[in-house]
Amino acid sequence: MFPTLSSHSRLAVYIVSGGLSGLGFETVKFISQRGGEYIVILSRSKPKPDVQQEILNMEKQCGNSITSMECDISVSEHVHKVISAINLKFPGCPIRGVFHSAVVLRDGLIETLDRSLYEEVFRPKVNGVLNLHHATQKCKLDYFVCYSSISAFLGNSSQTNYAAANAFLDLFCQYRRKLGLPGQSINWGALNLGLLLNKEHFQRFLEAKG
Repeated sequence: MFPTLSSHSRLAVYIVSGGLSGLGFETVKFISQRGGEYIVILSRSKPKPDVQQEILNMEKQCGNSITSMECDISVSEHVHKVISAINLKFPGCPIRGVFHSAVVLRDGLIETLDRSLYEEVFRPKVNGVLNLHHATQKCKLDYFVCYSSISAFLGNSSQTNYAAANAFLDLFCQYRRKLGLPGQSINWGALNLGLLLNKEHFQRFLEAKG
């Protein structure tokens, strides 16, 4: 999916939403190790001291620049502003890739989920992908990758909101491809990262569900 970058592609910016933890942070490492010169992490919060130190270590090891910018990607105005800020901060370095890994979980059986619990899960994934799509339409992207889940097609009785949000990501990437734009969704299974870190009981539950 992401080969070692050519010298031309290195002088570019790669955006990772939700990139301070879990799969998002693993993606930051992955891009760094393959020659990504400029990486911008979008997150609602600032990096914790241990994460900031790991970012500094990564920059020294890979010789690149990793910047964290506070942004609520569920708000259109925030996303447009941060894209403008990125273009000003890195003149001559076009945005070439967007990796959308932002996520919020609000699990519960369907009879216990109200509208607010659906909206909380939809905001980062659904609103987020729409805002990233609109804000980067003038960019000549090589990658627009959304982190979805096997729950989108296998379902999960306690994650109907999460499954629906991921199904939207899958369909939206198909829509982008029909427009001639890059769009790829990855349906991840259960991983011991981020929100699932050290939650062995939930890992076993998901594995039992296939």
